[in-house]
Amino acid sequence: MVQTVRFVPFFIKFIVNLDWMIMTEKYISVPLLVFAWQHQRFGTNDFYTREAQRVEVIHPGRRNTADGPQFTDAEVRIAGKIYVGSVSVHGKSSDWGYNKRNYDPQYDGVILNVVAEDDRIIRKVDDSVLVSIQAEIPERLIRAYRGLQSGAEKSVCGYHLIRKLNEIELKSACTRLMADRMQRKFNDVMDIHNRTEKNWHETFHVLFFRSMGLGKNKEIYMSLARSVPYAKLCQERGEVQNIEAMLFGVAGLLDPSIYDEYKSQLTKRFEILRHRHQLRVLSYCEWSNQGVRPHNFPPKRIAQIASIINSNDFTLNNIINCEKIEDIRQLFKVELPDYWKRSYTFGTHTENKQQTVGEIAIDILIINLITPILFAYGRQEGREELEERAMDFLYQTKPERNKHTEGWKIHGVKIDHALTSQSLIQLKTEYCIPQRCTECFLGSRLLKSL
Repeated sequence: MVQTVRFVPFFIKFIVNLDWMIMTEKYISVPLLVFAWQHQRFGTNDFYTREAQRVEVIHPGRRNTADGPQFTDAEVRIAGKIYVGSVSVHGKSSDWGYNKRNYDPQYDGVILNVVAEDDRIIRKVDDSVLVSIQAEIPERLIRAYRGLQSGAEKSVCGYHLIRKLNEIELKSACTRLMADRMQRKFNDVMDIHNRTEKNWHETFHVLFFRSMGLGKNKEIYMSLARSVPYAKLCQERGEVQNIEAMLFGVAGLLDPSIYDEYKSQLTKRFEILRHRHQLRVLSYCEWSNQGVRPHNFPPKRIAQIASIINSNDFTLNNIINCEKIEDIRQLFKVELPDYWKRSYTFGTHTENKQQTVGEIAIDILIINLITPILFAYGRQEGREELEERAMDFLYQTKPERNKHTEGWKIHGVKIDHALTSQSLIQLKTEYCIPQRCTECFLGSRLLKSL
């Protein structure tokens, strides 16, 4: 019968030191246990069974990021006998049964189960007993890990980012983060592409509307784009009020309860255009102004969309052919109708006239619309120069200023352009917020240095 193996118990330390906590997935400490096994950062390298049989780790295995055990191709020696196979990591031994590993064929090759609490004998698919070892992680590692997690939301790691990495290392890290972010955006664009029957013009159309959406309205903007297809809007180019009427009408924003002469004109146009193009008003459409400044209220944004689409120069082909970022910016600098120069919604007027789309808004469009579509189109069509151009445009664009970037700046991180800000947003959203500190290049480096 295979013996159950354990490391030196840590329960006594847990009782006398409240900083120690039971390592269960509830407290997100399983990732730390995975990290400790991967880099062999335990309190001791001398492991024995309850019967004083020694356990030696010859090789911890390769990290598995897919489904199944966390490590593959591991090699351990138990009581003088060598075992080769997979290693699984759980908070408690009983989690094996709770997660139904004993019914999962992917876990059939597991030779060792590393846990924080060995509370139960467990069995594999073939009903054989699986060795579980109870691991003791050094207190300094736990303290450091908990410190990283507690400061993740406020980007406290920014302090270490500029002190632990030299300029070359920081640039290399940003390059890796940016590659991950562009891959994510590529997948995002291709998902829209597949939903639009692989029509690149319609993909660009939907992505444009989503990029113009702010606050809680992004999904509604996308629904609006799908309900008023690109080809139908192109038929009305040259008559901006027709495009406005189609968009406002389908969006359900031509509410007759508030009288406005300009809106009344659009309503009359919409009654004609809805039959011409067989348009349907969106149902259950709730536009929100929450968290949005007045000059970015949905009516004003939709008016800007209409003016941009009305320009014959604003096409995917022209975007692809623009080699200079100044040419891209020029495509967005269309003049708004007089009504929208002094209004941000129907029936309201302001003294601050806005002639065109603002520079900050254009920067955001370059980041969220132009570079993703160029990168995705270039990769899909095998045009590497478009992928490179997308990255170059980011380098020439001012960085975003939002809650994700400001946290880094507070701690002294220098953000000169959108390529850096996008990299740091990737770090914040993919690692800091979900507290994946042990998988982060910086968090992992800090923990390994202990």
